[in-house]
Amino acid sequence: LLRRGVLCITCIACSVCMVRFNKYLMHEGRFPHAFALAAVHTGLATALSLALFLVCPWMFPAVPVVRMRAPQVMWNMVAIGAMFSIGVVASTKAYLYSGVALLQFMKEGNIFLAFMMSCFAGLQQPTTTRVLVLVWIVGSAALAGRGDMHLSAVGIGLQLVAQVAEATRFVLSEFMLKGRGFKLDPLTFTLLSAPVCFAGLTFGAVLTLDTEVGIAFCAWWRPILISGVLAFALNIVNAMLLRELSVVGLFMCGLVKDFSLVALSSAFFGESVVGLQWVAFGSAMCGVCAWCWINTWPEEQP
Repeated sequence: LLRRGVLCITCIACSVCMVRFNKYLMHEGRFPHAFALAAVHTGLATALSLALFLVCPWMFPAVPVVRMRAPQVMWNMVAIGAMFSIGVVASTKAYLYSGVALLQFMKEGNIFLAFMMSCFAGLQQPTTTRVLVLVWIVGSAALAGRGDMHLSAVGIGLQLVAQVAEATRFVLSEFMLKGRGFKLDPLTFTLLSAPVCFAGLTFGAVLTLDTEVGIAFCAWWRPILISGVLAFALNIVNAMLLRELSVVGLFMCGLVKDFSLVALSSAFFGESVVGLQWVAFGSAMCGVCAWCWINTWPEEQP
């Protein structure tokens, strides 16, 4: 339980730092190139994991499994990379057609979507209590969204594609990390998945490439590389959490991270948060605690 708590706190801390750092970088006068930044992140993750493998191969205990089941492993990794690329493209394009408030509202359904996929894959056991707690959490988190709910069929469709791709990617990742016959360790998983994601994002970055990318990179390469190291650390922690918890548990950490960002932004950056949002945040946090309880002590469920 202590190990899981430390991992959750580490994941939330890395995510908060990553979001604030990327928000700083994505400013119009710095490096506002989402595809290129994501490609740098996955490229650096590939380089760092490969360097670790060459220097400390004992840190990759699942490599023999990969060698024995190479075709199945690589097909799954290709699927994970494809889902990652589709999710990035669709979510980025969705902002061109719909407002942030509507998309954030839709994103809160990721937890329920991941839960249903996990049940279908045999990674979760559906119970009435779990479904009710998830409805509680998703409803509270959605209530915290505010702003102009600009409706667009194209925007909604793109966001749905992005959410299905993201949930599918994480469920496949959990299967590779915990599934029978695989059970990859986090570093081996990153070593295999990062190059595939890098290839997909590089293709997208090339299609949207402009001359300003290289100039901006030369000017801001130091913070960009720091952001890439943070992304690499976050990938490792996410994989460890998927092994310890589940994709639903990982999304729960994402919710806590979102609320932590809101609290920090309100306290230190002057961003406005209304009373109803604080009530919704508190309700969602109670729901997360209830989820942790029913998964830690399932025999005590009502």
